[in-house]
Amino acid sequence: MLDQVTTQGFSGAEEQAVRALLEQTGVAVYRHRDDIPPGFVAQLFDRAVPSDVLRYGVDDLARLTERAFDYLKTRAPGATKIRCETVTLTASSERKAVTIIEVTNDDMPFLVDSVMGEIADRHLDVLMVSHPVLGVGRDGDTMMQLGAADIAGGARESYIHIHVEPIGEAACAALVTALEGVLTEVRLAVQDWKPMRGRVETIIAGLKTNPPPLPVDELAEAIQFLQWVLADNFTFIGVRDYTVDGGSIEPDFDSSLGIMRARDLKVLRRGSGSLEMTPEIMAFLNEPRALVIAKANIHARVHRRVHLDYIGVQ
Repeated sequence: MLDQVTTQGFSGAEEQAVRALLEQTGVAVYRHRDDIPPGFVAQLFDRAVPSDVLRYGVDDLARLTERAFDYLKTRAPGATKIRCETVTLTASSERKAVTIIEVTNDDMPFLVDSVMGEIADRHLDVLMVSHPVLGVGRDGDTMMQLGAADIAGGARESYIHIHVEPIGEAACAALVTALEGVLTEVRLAVQDWKPMRGRVETIIAGLKTNPPPLPVDELAEAIQFLQWVLADNFTFIGVRDYTVDGGSIEPDFDSSLGIMRARDLKVLRRGSGSLEMTPEIMAFLNEPRALVIAKANIHARVHRRVHLDYIGVQ
């Protein structure tokens, strides 16, 4: 059986070489694995950088295909599944081993860039990245059907398949633990995206209908800025309300959304310590101002590895 290969972004001789390599890989796979659906080889590799794919031999690609399919067979609904293992290669010229990082998840925004941000922070040498979005039908956690992303009766699942230069077991374990944390934050930010926007819309409505005793220009500027934020100029990561009483401030954990659902998360620092509030922001709360805008002292792990922006609204 031949894999029907549709390549994108390839050209000329390179396109032909990748097409031939993946078709040969399909023949090798289906020779003894009739449980793997036609087209899976192409789904797995045809969106990777062609020069990266061409560094592998047919037998190694066939074995990696079977390994990937077996990994995808089980996943609990709504859960993230991560694996990091070093695999020996036997048919890929000078390359004798790679560490393969695999992540399966419900398809959602920010998965690949968040995973790649963690890998970049660890200065790992990336050899290949593939990210097919698959249509998967499951009975509980068992895969019953696999095909294109729009497969009838199936759910869209993200499969991130990354090769890096070999790393040790301890480094793999540490990476898996870190990625579990990263992808928990991604899920929270994505699930709470609409509620977080709704919270800002409610704040804007409150400033309009029940304005605080502030100068008109100050209030208008605050409303315009928050409307600009809502116009897809910010990626909402977390929201939390606080109650201010004189010189003290108390978090309202029940109001938390996104990554702020984690009760121990504090996005501000002074020296080496984490804070709910800095003296500068406490001083702002005693001034006739609607907004405070600052840079938090921790990096986002969702979407981009940059310092979080901090917006406070009285």
